[in-house]
Amino acid sequence: MKRSVNNYHKRVWHRWTTESAVQRYVMNVVGGCASTRFHRDPIGGLGLTGPAQKCIKALRKLESLVEMWELSPGNDLLADYEDSKVFLSANPGKAYVLFFLEGGSANLNLADCKGDFNLKWINALTGEWGKATTITGGKKVKISTPDDGSWLLAIVSHTIN
Repeated sequence: MKRSVNNYHKRVWHRWTTESAVQRYVMNVVGGCASTRFHRDPIGGLGLTGPAQKCIKALRKLESLVEMWELSPGNDLLADYEDSKVFLSANPGKAYVLFFLEGGSANLNLADCKGDFNLKWINALTGEWGKATTITGGKKVKISTPDDGSWLLAIVSHTIN
């Protein structure tokens, strides 16, 4: 049975911060949760405060590029990455979404994928677009974040656009 997931703010459990609540929310979406929400503000959650709105904005931008319901967890396509810091959902050959909690890099196996792919970065904490570029499949590709922040990356085949 699929259940919704609450994301709490730092006042509930001291080990959680605003940033970690946003990261958990994004991980829920990238990981395929049926639903997720921020716990109500001001009792201990983010509610619809600024950080929550920016996160939702980032995910809406991501959704404009990738149909999230078509993806499945795909960390098996990654190599040379820090465990529990990078997450991948994929529809191999068509679309990939990576989430880097704290920057970093990973090698994505596109060896079985032909053609070019559009890459678009989205900052998960600000909701702002980052750099856009293109890569070619048919090999393993090293992906590195623009900085040490929390970043989403949409990788979409040219044949889908």
